[in-house]
Amino acid sequence: ADLPQAEVSFKDKASEKAGDDSVYIFQFSANADMEQGTFFTVVFPQAANYHFSGTLSCGAITINSYKIVGTLKCTAYDEHTVVIEGVEEDIAAGISVGFYLPVKNPPQGGLIDTIDLQVKQKDTSTILHRDNSMAGLTILPGTMKVKQAQGAGVVLAENKMTDYTLTMTTENAVPKNGVIRVSFPAAYLSVEKYIIRSGLRDESDTVPLNVEL
Repeated sequence: ADLPQAEVSFKDKASEKAGDDSVYIFQFSANADMEQGTFFTVVFPQAANYHFSGTLSCGAITINSYKIVGTLKCTAYDEHTVVIEGVEEDIAAGISVGFYLPVKNPPQGGLIDTIDLQVKQKDTSTILHRDNSMAGLTILPGTMKVKQAQGAGVVLAENKMTDYTLTMTTENAVPKNGVIRVSFPAAYLSVEKYIIRSGLRDESDTVPLNVEL
């Protein structure tokens, strides 16, 4: 059976950036009773680079004056799957319920693909209710600290060739095959070449670092 109105959201809008420690809110209802001992599984898309491990400090939330009865325990089944247990009383059909889950956002920004939310029967792997098309979240890009300095001895004047040095520190790791894109204002006529001085290197002699100007 499906899970009507299943959705996920950020608990705090201030934690939407890539790499942030965040909390996600899951809420849903089932079109049949969920018995005591029922448990939930949340499967995040592998391509999004979520990484879960150990026990997570999750908990039930109150929706329309109702809250799941029991102390929820959330455990990472693998790096992208979390199991939520601890339902101590039956949940009637049609009642909206929810829980929060601490999550470290992926290291890259973008729209996260669909998340798979499953309701499973006690002590089994049987799926009673499921929504495997729940829209994911939009993760904002992480920030980058950039220091811009002109080269020594440059004469400040129009229509002169000028060397600039960009020193940057990113909040998150730049992944393999990542691209560094540098955009200059329209008033700059051309950028003839760039030199990597430190902190980055070509992948190999035949695969140079990918920088777009």
